[in-house]
Amino acid sequence: RNSVEHMRALSEEAYHMPVASKYKIYIIDEVHMLSQSAFNAFLKTLEEPPHHAIFILATTEKHKILPTILSRCQIYDFNRINIQDTVEHLQYVANKENIQAEPEALNVIAQKADGGMRDALSILDQCIAYAQDHITAADVNAIYGITTTEEKLEMLYELEMQKPIEKIDTDFLDEIVLLGLELKELTSSNSAF
Repeated sequence: RNSVEHMRALSEEAYHMPVASKYKIYIIDEVHMLSQSAFNAFLKTLEEPPHHAIFILATTEKHKILPTILSRCQIYDFNRINIQDTVEHLQYVANKENIQAEPEALNVIAQKADGGMRDALSILDQCIAYAQDHITAADVNAIYGITTTEEKLEMLYELEMQKPIEKIDTDFLDEIVLLGLELKELTSSNSAF
């Protein structure tokens, strides 16, 4: 709903008084997807909002929002959630759902989510669908094509032995590809050992 008509309709609706509460709160997610025309249609309401209306504009790409819109907003930048906090919350959710999850599996999920709790919960949900009520690190690796620590160490060993790249065990690399693991994950610097 990012058209000019939708923004005009939202602006008109915002002027109606709330029925059961003191405020009407509008959350516009992915606000950076609005066209310039849609932003302009919303600008008048944002300049002089009704006293009972609160607009929350959420985005991951603040630089795409018009400066005229940004200048009329209070800006709150949220940081990524650290791995330990993500793991703790995933453990809480798993416990509430009577799911057994290995700590290493939750750690892999947290790393894969890269600081986004919504992504972490989505990954956990997919793992539950795949593994049912007991999630292991191997399950997460299998679902997402993530290479294991042992596979990374084996490749490092090959490199440490100073074998030219053409001499590295191609059977090892072929096996990784056949298992559906991502070579990009194998060489990723943010993957944990």
